[in-house]
Amino acid sequence: MIGVFTAGQKTYADFVISKIDPKEEFIKFRFYRDSCKPMSKFQVKDLNKVVAHLKESKPSVFKDIQDPLSRIVIVDNISESFQLQPNNGIKIRDWYGTDFQDKHLTNLSSFLLSVAESNVPDLRPEIGKYYKLASNKTTFGGGTSIYKTSL
Repeated sequence: MIGVFTAGQKTYADFVISKIDPKEEFIKFRFYRDSCKPMSKFQVKDLNKVVAHLKESKPSVFKDIQDPLSRIVIVDNISESFQLQPNNGIKIRDWYGTDFQDKHLTNLSSFLLSVAESNVPDLRPEIGKYYKLASNKTTFGGGTSIYKTSL
């Protein structure tokens, strides 16, 4: 399941998301700036809000899972955005829409798909392994926060 949690305003974010997923087939939930927690100069994304939303709107999603955060990954270009759950986060580079050769987010998607299809009970160690592999290559490239759960 994919959701978006952005520090952007709803109107702008909905416009962008409608370009990415015009038929609303993939992005199943959205959180905007008003769901962020201001901390210092950052808009922090508390993944517990995602868990609470999913438990309420789709109770079967976490039915047999002790720790729902074990199944959530956040991808963001600002690591402070996921400082409340740092082990769930993958930091990527800024992308401003001008480098059309940038394939970092595309490459990251193969990792996200593999962990989504895996049966590992906790995705956080997999994120750590990904960082170790990626540290031998280049930094990530990116966009806004994308969550991928393996449910």
